[in-house]
Amino acid sequence: MSQPQVNRVAVEQKGAVGMIVLGIDASFTRTGLAVVETDGVPGRERVIWTGTVGTDAADPDAVRIALIAERCAEIAAAFKAQSAGVEMPFVRAAYGYDTGQRLARLGGAIDGALVGIGLTPVPVTTGQVAKALGIGGVKREHKKQAAVEAVLTRWGVNVGHDEADAIGVAVATGRAQRRKANKGAQLGLPGVNAGRKSKRGRR
Repeated sequence: MSQPQVNRVAVEQKGAVGMIVLGIDASFTRTGLAVVETDGVPGRERVIWTGTVGTDAADPDAVRIALIAERCAEIAAAFKAQSAGVEMPFVRAAYGYDTGQRLARLGGAIDGALVGIGLTPVPVTTGQVAKALGIGGVKREHKKQAAVEAVLTRWGVNVGHDEADAIGVAVATGRAQRRKANKGAQLGLPGVNAGRKSKRGRR
């Protein structure tokens, strides 16, 4: 049995204090991971760490899935993540039914591993990731490079497209959590804090 290869990029930035979010761009070949600190306000995110988990294509899917899911949970626990977002796989028809099923099993295992450490996974669409990175209008064939360039421009982080997507997942998750908190506060739900409002209006 092979062990997952993990590449890590430590990143230090100044930013607002908020919750720690793990973003996951799941893939059998190379799963992108990113830890971001965010209060859900656009432009106030702080990238703490990024990395990738690679597995051996010669190993059975069950082994690869278990290794990736285990490492995702380990990273979440190591950084004491308060939330975790997992990008929902976009499978084109040309990829076939089997590919979709494989990715679904991988996503399910990651969700299970996160639940096992007390986190509720937040599903994130590819559209939400693109919006978080500011590349929503970019054509699909150019989005990988656009994601890398967006992350470098906005946060000064030079990473591959897997980590760039994971940063987008984490940012989108933080924003979704803030919207949920704001909605809960408006409905008067107990235990929900939407944050303070500035004199100029709602943040």
